[in-house]
Amino acid sequence: MSVRCPDLPFLPGYTFNPNIGRTKFNMDPKFDFIGKGNRALVEKVKPNMFGPLSDKYPSIYPRGECVELPGWIVFDKKILTFDAFFQESLEEVKGSPFQIRKVKIYYFLEDGTIQVVEPKVENSGIAQGTLICRQRIRLPAPMDANFYDIIDFNVGREIEFYGRVFKITNCDKFTRTFLNRCGIAVPDPIVAPTDPYLIIRAHERDAMQPRRPNRAVDTLGKFLANDKKVLHFLAYWDDHDTEYGYIHNLEIRYYLADDTIEIKELQSESGGEPGFIFLRRGKLPKVYKELPTPGADTDYTILNVLGSALTSRRYIVDPLNCGKEKVDYYTDKDLSIGAVLNCYNRRIILIDCDQYTRDYYSAKYGISEFNPLPLPGSKREVKVIPPPRNRELPPWNGFGTHEDSAQNCITVEPKAPHRDFKKFLMYDRYFFNNFGIVL
Repeated sequence: MSVRCPDLPFLPGYTFNPNIGRTKFNMDPKFDFIGKGNRALVEKVKPNMFGPLSDKYPSIYPRGECVELPGWIVFDKKILTFDAFFQESLEEVKGSPFQIRKVKIYYFLEDGTIQVVEPKVENSGIAQGTLICRQRIRLPAPMDANFYDIIDFNVGREIEFYGRVFKITNCDKFTRTFLNRCGIAVPDPIVAPTDPYLIIRAHERDAMQPRRPNRAVDTLGKFLANDKKVLHFLAYWDDHDTEYGYIHNLEIRYYLADDTIEIKELQSESGGEPGFIFLRRGKLPKVYKELPTPGADTDYTILNVLGSALTSRRYIVDPLNCGKEKVDYYTDKDLSIGAVLNCYNRRIILIDCDQYTRDYYSAKYGISEFNPLPLPGSKREVKVIPPPRNRELPPWNGFGTHEDSAQNCITVEPKAPHRDFKKFLMYDRYFFNNFGIVL
């Protein structure tokens, strides 16, 4: 523990170790009464060895004795804040001889310094920020031998800093309480005058019309509010009308951030692997006619205003968007259990949803009943293949053998007929054995 003079900053050389040469390290306690009948052990305060600071006075917070402390310790980080404005003349703006600039005046109690800051306003056209750096400011002449003090600041007063007059309109709660405890009455806040320059700028902004309408839709707020919020539905698509069709078990994901739909295929009758992307994420139109031609879904319509000659053509943007077709897309209000989606001429039926989707529709649309629909069974009928019909051959005309003629009737390309080798081996020597002819 080191002892130092509280009126000096805490720097090397201003303190010393009082334990040098000390042999007894016991405390010097004493008992005192805190309230009625409450005894407490308090430490006796010894007088400071630095002469002018040895005076004592009773503290207003705890009951006891303490030494007087300097202002840079007592009022450390304590600032009086005032709202003010000043009037600045304008000569280059027609109809506005001046403008009102609002500032913040900070008075630092620890050393009496003052700082003036103008809050930055976007697209104001003037340099803003710190107008006067933190420093002690002298009073205007002929009192320029003295500096501004705490008694010079109050609501409704006008103060002059370097030739510029500031009028104080309000202060914060700490400043009002501090001045009242010091015996300074603080009036009620006053209203700052309106700025004629801002009024002129507002009228000019309303009068200005863009050359072409702004077709950009601001979706940032919707994205920030609904980011990572997805509605999940279970659905199916019955594809039994095709030759090898089956029932497709689907999962529909509706993204609330940008109203896009993604469809994935789950395990189905075909035994394929789940997770197949049935429809990539994008906006799903309600009515599908055909694929749009290049440039049909653009936000701008181009008009040719100077004939059809190649050298005299001139194109401009149509501000009215004549002829542009409005496409209606699916939104969250079109999705529900039992609803049918037209996914590019494929009939998809929604049968169930998860708990988050149910809470969403219950809170937004007041829907309380969510009865899932059963998944239909397989409707495929086994096709009975009829037996092949026997080929009817024309009568034999006598040329060649009967087998050669039949083979030529079956195919155009001449092929040797298939012979019955078992029959040939069995009846090979039948005639000779029965009729006794021996070669």
